[in-house]
Amino acid sequence: MKRAVVAIYIDPDFYPPTINAILNLASAFEEVVVVSRNNSVANYPFPSNVHLKKVGKYSSVRDSEKKGTAAKVFSFLHFTYTLFKNIADNKTKLVVLYDPFPLFSFFLFRKMISKKKKIWYHNHDMPSIERQRKFSTGWFSATYEHRAMEHIHFFSLPSSDRQQYYPELNKHIP
Repeated sequence: MKRAVVAIYIDPDFYPPTINAILNLASAFEEVVVVSRNNSVANYPFPSNVHLKKVGKYSSVRDSEKKGTAAKVFSFLHFTYTLFKNIADNKTKLVVLYDPFPLFSFFLFRKMISKKKKIWYHNHDMPSIERQRKFSTGWFSATYEHRAMEHIHFFSLPSSDRQQYYPELNKHIP
């Protein structure tokens, strides 16, 4: 297969299972593009067919959380644009979205990409609307998660105990 695009909002260096998944995709695809924000100084030594696209200037996760609303919105839009640009490439066959932020980004531009691309949402972190500041990017991502899932092809969770958060799962997956 030609190309897979993986999107995770926080640098994959913080998630060893995500690194493992990227390595598995690298063995099945000619090219794997990983889009993330720039939250880690280090870069995992991926194989040569994996291209890491860190969006923005380096900022630790804690520093990112402390930024003002305008900076957070700009960062999210920059991430969304970078993700769209990489997904829109004709060689892309599979898109793997790793948390509610990339899923929401995809939801925003879904009508502008080919329906031939397969979309896989792997939720490794449960969104909590109650813990999000209203109208923040996290709040919008958590709020639109189930609506966005109507437009994906595959869905996975790291463990079956999380299925309780998706009672209408069969209704949302084509």
